[in-house]
Amino acid sequence: MKVVTDAVHDATENLMIERSMCKKNQNRRSAEGHDNDVDSRNCGSKCAICDNRNVRTIASIVGAPTHCHMICSSPEDAYRAPVGNIRLGFCTSCGMISNLEFDPQLITYERGYDNALHHSPLFQSYAEALASRLVEQYQVHDKRVVEIGCGDGYFLRNLCKLGGNRGWGFDPSYQPKEAEDEDVTIVAAYFDAGTVPDAIDFVCFRHVLEHIAQPRQFVRQLREALPEGAVVYCEVPDGNFTLAQGGIWDILYEHCSYFTDLALAHLFREAGFRVLRTSSAYDGQFLQLEAMAITASPKRNFGIQAVPPQRLEQASQFEQNYRNAIASWNQRLEDFANSSKRVALWGAGTKGIMFLNSVPSARSVGCIVDINPDKQGRFVVGTGTPIVAPEALTTLVPDVVLLTNPTYADEVQRALDELNVGAEVLPIS
Repeated sequence: MKVVTDAVHDATENLMIERSMCKKNQNRRSAEGHDNDVDSRNCGSKCAICDNRNVRTIASIVGAPTHCHMICSSPEDAYRAPVGNIRLGFCTSCGMISNLEFDPQLITYERGYDNALHHSPLFQSYAEALASRLVEQYQVHDKRVVEIGCGDGYFLRNLCKLGGNRGWGFDPSYQPKEAEDEDVTIVAAYFDAGTVPDAIDFVCFRHVLEHIAQPRQFVRQLREALPEGAVVYCEVPDGNFTLAQGGIWDILYEHCSYFTDLALAHLFREAGFRVLRTSSAYDGQFLQLEAMAITASPKRNFGIQAVPPQRLEQASQFEQNYRNAIASWNQRLEDFANSSKRVALWGAGTKGIMFLNSVPSARSVGCIVDINPDKQGRFVVGTGTPIVAPEALTTLVPDVVLLTNPTYADEVQRALDELNVGAEVLPIS
């Protein structure tokens, strides 16, 4: 059975370089980062999780890159990158958030797509502790383990090493390495249960489900591929965090869904899983779910827990918070430019890339720093901003370093101190 998702040239010469093509690209987006005022009344769309039509539009974004994590080999490639529109719909019945204008035909996951986080020591510690907990809590020893959307297999290899397991990973963007592990097989394709001999004991997919246009169909098909008692670990960006903290830089085209705990739990229960645990992690940014495949009664009624009033209020304020943040950072970057302050951004992940593509004045940001060597010497999709190694800052000497994710504040400050870079560090969130 098969389950398929629908789902540098020298950048250090001039920190303040003006990129005319980038400016042209930015002009495709409105100065406010949206098109028309959002009609927050029910829009008539059906929720992909609970089928209710109590879906309200809470934000619209025009001209977002369709492949936020596709690193580009030249500025010209970055400027030519395709774009799509985002219209976020919030289901007032289950709390699900989705892009109502998502078109899966615009998305392809292939080599060159890179959203790996494990180059960060902080994230490494998180991932290693998570793998250790899962192995011990669910007795994943000498088992058959599958990771869907495994990237380069970093997490899967940890699971197999810690538990003496045999692993299979699936990711269409996977690039084979010269030396592969005997106990881990990675297939550069979407998940196919038929590739795994015998029954699967443990499945994990981390930051995958939000990319799938039909999550209900995916989870149901996954359940059909698993024996009773198999354990599943699912991790997604936490939709509650996005609403409560105004996580506007986490809104990207590839993410067609943003799950709250209520919506995610309902999705798995309805598909034939017993939800064992849901939890927020990584400073509230990630939502974790652990579940077990069971034989559910076909007559069982899976009710939906009511969305708390506070979350409804947060959803209604999201669009205005988005506009305010865009306007505020646009003005701050203009002020930096007018004061001839050199600005760099740290972190070429989702937040940094969407910040550059959303704030019109972000064209004045001369570079974006990333510790992932595979991204260095490349360019940010949409804007053509060069991606550089931390060491480049000793030549660029920025006055201000914008920090895309406050979770990494200590890690970034240590790196700047080691480089003797005395820039002011400002978080963008």
